[in-house]
Amino acid sequence: MNYNCEFCNKEFKTSSSLNNHKKTAKFCLNIQNRIEDGKYNCEICNKNFNRNDHYQVHLEKCKERFELKSNKDELEKIKKLLEESKEENNKLKKLLQEYKEDSKQENNKLKRLIEELNEECTERKLLMRKEIMKNERKQFEIDYKDKLIKTYK
Repeated sequence: MNYNCEFCNKEFKTSSSLNNHKKTAKFCLNIQNRIEDGKYNCEICNKNFNRNDHYQVHLEKCKERFELKSNKDELEKIKKLLEESKEENNKLKKLLQEYKEDSKQENNKLKRLIEELNEECTERKLLMRKEIMKNERKQFEIDYKDKLIKTYK
C-alpha cells in the first residue's frame, strides 16, 4: 500500500515516512503555511534544518566551503602582500641604482681630485728639489769661497 501526501501528492511506502515528510519537508510545510525555523541552525551560513541528519550533512559541506573560502581569502591577502613587496622591492632597487650612480660619480670626482693633488705634490716636490739643489749649490759656493779665502789668507 502507498501513502500520498495530501499537500504535495508525493508518494510514500510507509505512513511513518509520510508523517515525517509532512513535518520536515520545507516545500510541503510551505504549502501547509507552517514554515518554521528549524531546530538546527548552521552557524556558518545561518541555514535552518528540521532534521539533524540533514543538518550534519550540510554542516560538513558548509565547513569545507567556509575553509575553502577562508583559504582563498588568505591566499588573496598573501598575493596582495607579495605584490606590495614586489613594488617596494622595485622602489628599493631603483633607489639603490641611483645611489650607486651617485656614488660612482662622487668616486670619480674624488679620484680626479686625488690625481690633481698628486700632480700638485709632484710639482712641489720638484720645485723643492730644485730649491734644495740651488741652496746646496749656494752653500757649496759659500763653503768653497770660504775655503779659498782661508787658503789665501
